[in-house]
Amino acid sequence: AIEEANLPCIPYLGLYLKDLIHINENQDKCGPKNNLINFEKRAHTAKILKSIRKFQSSEYCLKPVPQIRAYLDKVEILDSDDELFHLSLNLEPRSETCKK
Repeated sequence: AIEEANLPCIPYLGLYLKDLIHINENQDKCGPKNNLINFEKRAHTAKILKSIRKFQSSEYCLKPVPQIRAYLDKVEILDSDDELFHLSLNLEPRSETCKK
């Protein structure tokens, strides 16, 4: 599993983001309406963020690769949140149970 990976290691952040979104969208009896804090939810979020920070704590000895740099310089930059959101939905549509 990724937790046991030798550092330095570059994790796939999509897995972490999916977990964070799931935790955030999970409906429960706690929340602003009830003036309650769901500590279990916050603990799960903290565990995920701690795992991400572990990967940021090690140094990566990377050398520039001109071919990769040239390719990345040609990539179209999408900076509109709406454009990114719609692209995300096209690539990974929400299931019927997740639609709001």
